[in-house]
Amino acid sequence: MQTLTLERYRNAEKRLWRHYGVTPTEQFVFLPKFNIQVRVLEVGQGEPVLFVHGSPNAGSKWAPLAAKLTNFRCLILDRPGCGLSEPVDYKGLDLRTFGVDLLGQTLDGLHLPKAAIVASSLGGALAFYFTHAQPQRVVRLIQEGCPAFVPGFRIPLYNIAGSVTSLLLGRIPPSRASFRHLGHAASLDGARFESEVLVWRDALLKYTDTMRHENNLNRNITSRLRDYRYDEAFLRQIEPPTMYLWGAADPFGGVEIGEQCAAAQPDAVLKPFPGSGHLPWLDDPETHARLVSSFLFD
Repeated sequence: MQTLTLERYRNAEKRLWRHYGVTPTEQFVFLPKFNIQVRVLEVGQGEPVLFVHGSPNAGSKWAPLAAKLTNFRCLILDRPGCGLSEPVDYKGLDLRTFGVDLLGQTLDGLHLPKAAIVASSLGGALAFYFTHAQPQRVVRLIQEGCPAFVPGFRIPLYNIAGSVTSLLLGRIPPSRASFRHLGHAASLDGARFESEVLVWRDALLKYTDTMRHENNLNRNITSRLRDYRYDEAFLRQIEPPTMYLWGAADPFGGVEIGEQCAAAQPDAVLKPFPGSGHLPWLDDPETHARLVSSFLFD
């Protein structure tokens, strides 16, 4: 990554966090299994909470929520190849073991035996894989939006087309159009969606190699999607208390899918949000921060 484009991305990221009145600290954590370093931003003080984002994104997508959770130690991961983290080679990689290794070694590098986890979309699947394998390390789990690969999960045509266009033509759809197709039209039209998030994400995809690395990830998913899906029997084995915060307009799966997921788990609750999309905290960060804080303190 060239110095000039890196600086442009960092400037956009700083403006995003500044908008929310928070200045995160930065550290890089070495993952020995993959021989790479991943970036972790940190805000707040208190019990640790690890944030795991979806695709194609980076950790600062959590800024509207994490900035309101300063009573927790929010540890915000840039997944490998996203934002300012070094990439992995997804060819031949099994995302089920990858999720376990990624989250486990990130916690190891942060010297944490356990933490609560807040996850979204693909990050939600990785969090489930980790929680299933190492439940003793997960205090509580919060799923924002439809997690990838749950029963009933679907990939919208727009996302498939966007990945193909980016891969073949090098064109990246503007964030406003992308978020509209992710179910956030009501917030965008009602001026409830923070424009700073859109500016930051446009900078992320323009000035970093995130999209290129995520296209490599998408090839892996396309070739092994059947392997990565999990059923209700898998969910019944998720022991830590779980809260689903689900946008009713989520194109990856409706609220009825969230109801089925929550019913399958031994200790899970569902909070639906009418008019919210796949990343529901972006539509109403105040309410989500209140629910997250209450659930983690419960």
